Amino acid sequence: MQALKTQRKVLRTAFTLCIKNIEAKLQGETAEVEEFSLLQVQLKDKFQRLEDCQQLIAASLLQDEGDESLFETDFVEAGKYRDRFLEVMLHLNLKLTEKVIPINPLPPKRNFKLPQLQIKKFNGDARDYLAFWSQFQKIHADPDIPNEDKMQYLIQVVEEGSKAERLVQSFPATASNYPKAIQQLQERFGRDDLLVQIYVRDLLSMVMKNATTGRMKISLPILYDELERKLRTLEGLGKTQEKYGDFFTPLVESCLPEEVLIAWERSRSNETETKNSRSLSDLMAFLQREVRSEEMILLARSGFEDKQCRRKDISIVSEKQTGSPTAAALINLVILLNFVIKKSRIKCKLCSDPHYEIMCERYNSKNAQNNMDVGDHSSNSEMALSNAGRGRTVYLLTLEVVIRGQGREKRIRLVFDSGSMSSHISDRIIRQLGLKPHQVETIINTLFGGSETKPREKGLYAIEIKALDESFSVCLEALSEEKMCGFVPKINDRTILRELKNRKIEITDSVSGEYEIDLLIGADLLGSLLTGEIVELDCGLTAVHTKLGWTIMGKQKGTSSMGNVMTTLSMHCRSVNLTEMWI
Repeated sequence: MQALKTQRKVLRTAFTLCIKNIEAKLQGETAEVEEFSLLQVQLKDKFQRLEDCQQLIAASLLQDEGDESLFETDFVEAGKYRDRFLEVMLHLNLKLTEKVIPINPLPPKRNFKLPQLQIKKFNGDARDYLAFWSQFQKIHADPDIPNEDKMQYLIQVVEEGSKAERLVQSFPATASNYPKAIQQLQERFGRDDLLVQIYVRDLLSMVMKNATTGRMKISLPILYDELERKLRTLEGLGKTQEKYGDFFTPLVESCLPEEVLIAWERSRSNETETKNSRSLSDLMAFLQREVRSEEMILLARSGFEDKQCRRKDISIVSEKQTGSPTAAALINLVILLNFVIKKSRIKCKLCSDPHYEIMCERYNSKNAQNNMDVGDHSSNSEMALSNAGRGRTVYLLTLEVVIRGQGREKRIRLVFDSGSMSSHISDRIIRQLGLKPHQVETIINTLFGGSETKPREKGLYAIEIKALDESFSVCLEALSEEKMCGFVPKINDRTILRELKNRKIEITDSVSGEYEIDLLIGADLLGSLLTGEIVELDCGLTAVHTKLGWTIMGKQKGTSSMGNVMTTLSMHCRSVNLTEMWI
């Protein structure tokens, strides 16, 4: 009995010290969750050992019937330790709950404004149904929106005058008709079998297009993106590559240009012939590698431009080569660029570029204008290319207008050409305005004499042009073209300008220093721009009035001059290679 009491005394001392340590930690702010958990385990262990010893002592006291008062006193004393244990455990549990389960913080506030989303209107084309339904499905599945409101949303997101609008409008706008309208809309445009047939037929149309054009060279990234879009859509409809790869692989191969198909067969022959060597996944992985390689090649060819000196005509290879930079050409380019940097202090007074004034294009055009003003009939070599042998200047229907696209504007020079069935815009203006094509077309040009060019892909761009006085504007679609034409003369003759002034005819294509033609208006739009007002001038020219302003056409009266012979000789020399003149 005495040994048990001695053991209990030691256990109570250890229990009391643990309680004091825990209370000190609870009053502080530096303890972590792991430390409180450890103290809780230690406290439970010490109390359990103390409780076991207390049970043995209580049993011994109960066996001795004469010590009833001692048992009662001992029981009350043990209850104090038990109550103390429960109190400290409660504080520990509250502290651990506060540490482990913190209050959910408020979501972080954005310091920027997100753009407003607009649901794309559905026009009844089954190809656009998946994109439409992925947006509208959130409204459809929202249980907090009543069906009558959902019906109104559905009416608003279908395009006016389309097949989808006719179907939705056939149901009265009530809550009970909303599920019926959705069901009919899905059965009409969203059936999986219908969408599968549409996208498979799109693949077949690409095959037929490739066959009719003779496997012409097209943009591989555009082709790859188009194939990926169709295959992903089919995969989303359940037609996975694992199940239908054997069916899709021949179709995709038939869409490829000849050189890509040859490279694909060569890559297969270099690998070990396995069962899945002709799988669709391998073919698409090959096309992805080819697209990456083409982008790297394009970067390598266009990444050597020196922006500091702004030299536009530096060529690192000859015109007879393929255009790939060689090691010798790159070394020559570095030497040339170092020379240009050393001479960068040279500054043109006309355009501020690092070259002499006599080498500037503006200097040549300024001298040509001055020669025309003083009546000198000698012309530069550019005019000889379009007028050599004629003895007279022929003016085309040219105008200066303002072109607008992607929120940007630029003043450009255009020419009317009734011999072209479509309008064209130069790549230079496309890059400056940042225009994006909304369609790609394959074009074959029929030239004078009946010859035809090879099929080429050109982007179709939507632009707006307006008169300089902003009295008229028109929107049109134009195909891309690298360069419209050669030199087209401006009206600089004082006699012609004086007669136009007397007749109160103002022309815009006479004072600007821009000579490049950046827009060609073809027969598709020319007729709608003519007003029918025509004036015959005494100098032999004809003034034609359009909605964009006055323009001049015709052959100027005059006589031949020796300047034509001299420029013709200059033109002849330019057509001969330099090496042929060494003999």
